[in-house]
Amino acid sequence: MLPPAPLRPLARPAARLALVLALGAASACDTESAPSAGPAPGAGAPALAPQPLPTVALVRPGDPPLAPLRLVAPAPGAERRVQVASDFTVVLRQDGAALPPRQLSERRSATVVHDGADPAGLSTYALVLGPQTREGAPAPAGLEGRQARWTLDDRGRVHGLGVDTTGLSPEAAAQLQSMVAAFSASHAVLPDEPVGVGAQWTVTETLDQPEGTETRRTTWLLMSRDDQGMVLSGQTEGLLAPDPPAATGLQRRSLRGEGRVAVMHGTVLPARVDSRGHSAREAVLTRPDGKPGALATETRWTTVLEDAPGAP
Repeated sequence: MLPPAPLRPLARPAARLALVLALGAASACDTESAPSAGPAPGAGAPALAPQPLPTVALVRPGDPPLAPLRLVAPAPGAERRVQVASDFTVVLRQDGAALPPRQLSERRSATVVHDGADPAGLSTYALVLGPQTREGAPAPAGLEGRQARWTLDDRGRVHGLGVDTTGLSPEAAAQLQSMVAAFSASHAVLPDEPVGVGAQWTVTETLDQPEGTETRRTTWLLMSRDDQGMVLSGQTEGLLAPDPPAATGLQRRSLRGEGRVAVMHGTVLPARVDSRGHSAREAVLTRPDGKPGALATETRWTTVLEDAPGAP
């Protein structure tokens, strides 16, 4: 599924609503990501860093006929311009007192090209980030034109990922990496076994976040398939709870989401991804008087990946 890109907490707690729209789920919600300063995007292709592979477990094989479920890569040089549109409702509670809800809307576009496949069958995709607009908070500067690459196998697993963060502030770099992760992981991860319509499987991921290790589990259902592609639905649950918790900072972050992915064989990225969900974040911050204060953030979101307006 496609959770909205993580927005990271600002360095100055007083400057945020409290935090930025955060990962996978906007669980941290810092709506005022600091603009970046520094050199223009790097010219070279980013180096690929190995990515941990998820654990996939088949729950039921579905109805006959059973056959392997695989992605069909597009032709080398195939290109697609896409847009991810996300809308958020953010509610902040400080020491139990709720602040008025805040509405945020974000649109980000990208051009993605399939560079081809290697002898092992891994396809390489190259991304150039396009314009980004945001209503309700300033959009981070310096991201348009940034490049990224990833390698993907025919089961939808990302093996390598590289992002150009040259000259970006830590906040903007984290935002960019999260955006790219959302694009690269927009396909469902498929089971190895032959399956039919009605098949169900789980995908468990362990994600290293700045605050600790997050465990995320998605249950996928194959709704339909034919020689043109497939349609899947999924439900995701995630949890990050530092152990032991720090005296200040994040205490717990949870995520629930659901979505639908339509995949057409031979196309760059899924034809369409729709997702919605809810995240909650609990933290302890130091107040101006030096005493600890409780800060809770709840975020509800909807996200759609589809062709960018005007795309061929």
